[in-house]
Amino acid sequence: MSLAKGSRKRVEQIEKGRKMIISVDVTSDIMCPWCIIGFKRLQKAMEQFENSIEFNVHWCPFELNPRMFASGQNLYVWLYERYGMTQDAIVSSRRELTEIGKELGFTFNYSKNTRMYNTFSAHQLLHWAGENSGKQTELKMALFEAHFSQGLNISDQRVLLRISENIGLDVVKAKSVLNDKPYESTVRRIEREIKRQGINAVPTFLFNQQYKVEGAQRSSVFEAIIKKLISANGNQRHTIPQI
Repeated sequence: MSLAKGSRKRVEQIEKGRKMIISVDVTSDIMCPWCIIGFKRLQKAMEQFENSIEFNVHWCPFELNPRMFASGQNLYVWLYERYGMTQDAIVSSRRELTEIGKELGFTFNYSKNTRMYNTFSAHQLLHWAGENSGKQTELKMALFEAHFSQGLNISDQRVLLRISENIGLDVVKAKSVLNDKPYESTVRRIEREIKRQGINAVPTFLFNQQYKVEGAQRSSVFEAIIKKLISANGNQRHTIPQI
């Protein structure tokens, strides 16, 4: 879909004044490779509008493995038990993900020792970061890299604290979040609410509480949604309120 002349004119008008604001709620799990692929594709789309639009990205919790034990589980075993995938199918799909990641500037380092881990503690830390630091997306990216690129156990508190320190979060407060669990019930409530909204798979992207995009779609799909929001903004020069 090409940007209509009228929409382009409105973007130019916004550039001269305040930027239009678009909120993007991303429901995802750190264990999901398509979640980082989907976000990287979204980033490419957002870059096309960086001079005219301010994107407020918020990450919402979703657990692929809510009952996963502390030591985790081998990825090959988990994929076989959950989806019935053969070893050949797993190797082939991991190769495909690695190539896609490379195209998007993200490194997947898969091996037969790759493990799936419980992410509930990480989601609590992400919620805290979103509420208090403005570093939620930076933390999410660091967690994706820790898991997929470095093969670290992100259910391990030491790993989570090291990641927090590396991106400039208050480690003392981060440790308190993990030990005292002040956001445990909040994150559980959000997870339930997400399910009630009909979100049962990740990634899911919700733009301005209006347009839902499911799956790691191509950048062009995200661009089309953004252009719809620009068009809906009409000729008025105002900021779209976040809901």
